Amino acid sequence: MSNKEVLDNLKTAVKPLFGKIDTNELFSLDAMIAPKLITILYWLLLFLAIASGLGAIFVDGDFLRGLFLMASISIGGRIACELMIVIFRINETLHEMNAREKDSSPVSVVVSPTGDFER
Repeated sequence: MSNKEVLDNLKTAVKPLFGKIDTNELFSLDAMIAPKLITILYWLLLFLAIASGLGAIFVDGDFLRGLFLMASISIGGRIACELMIVIFRINETLHEMNAREKDSSPVSVVVSPTGDFER
């Protein structure tokens, strides 16, 4: 098999995967990937909370410290991740409001300061 045939086979194998990706979204920064990464970060923090709590309980033998670590890391991590997600939700809402403003019709009736209607 030549290098060209291998490359062609690789292109046909990978094409269905990359056919689903919209390159306009990928390179225009219209779609945010950070919220998905923040979700992964939250699960890692949750795993860290459980691991450190269990480590404190079984290795150090301090049950209350282990429970405190589990609770504080999981709640603190959750609050931090939620605050980051709120920023992205505000961004999405502003984009939606901007799109609605562009789609709405301009005002046809203007009220002057004296109360007269102008067209």
